[in-house]
Amino acid sequence: MFYLLLPILAGVFWAVCYTFMEQSLQNVSIATWYFVGGVVSILVSLLLLPKMTGSGVDIKPLLKKEIFIVLVIAVVSAKIADMSIAFALTKSPATFVAFGEISYVLFVPFVALFIFKDNQITAHTMGGGLVVFLGISILLFGQIKGKSESSTLNMAQEEAPVTLAAADAGHVID
Repeated sequence: MFYLLLPILAGVFWAVCYTFMEQSLQNVSIATWYFVGGVVSILVSLLLLPKMTGSGVDIKPLLKKEIFIVLVIAVVSAKIADMSIAFALTKSPATFVAFGEISYVLFVPFVALFIFKDNQITAHTMGGGLVVFLGISILLFGQIKGKSESSTLNMAQEEAPVTLAAADAGHVID
């Protein structure tokens, strides 16, 4: 039963990660973020995981070509996803990035089906995916609309002193 709570625990830590990552990337480069993350990953894989799982780093399975290829694709795709998040966090708030990123739940069943012939598509996964998609759409539409309204307001505020200064000088502005 505990394993069912682990995804929720992961969600809590992803929330912490996104929030702190957003703040960190205001002060350090993405390359620095990756370097520190790599050092932490090495330490965890060599020191912590062997004690937690009872086994250390095992290279033998990687000698099988198909296992190696699947692992490399998984790691590379994780890094591409992580870099996408990092770049997004430099331009957008963590909340919006997190909601956009959660769209992966829409793609997992299709990747599993088309690549591994593992059909995880059910009425429940499609219904849940639709709810997630609608939620993401509402948030992203709200952000885009909010930015549009915000920039209109900012433009009006920037033009206001010019209009007032011209009016004080007795000039009429069309």
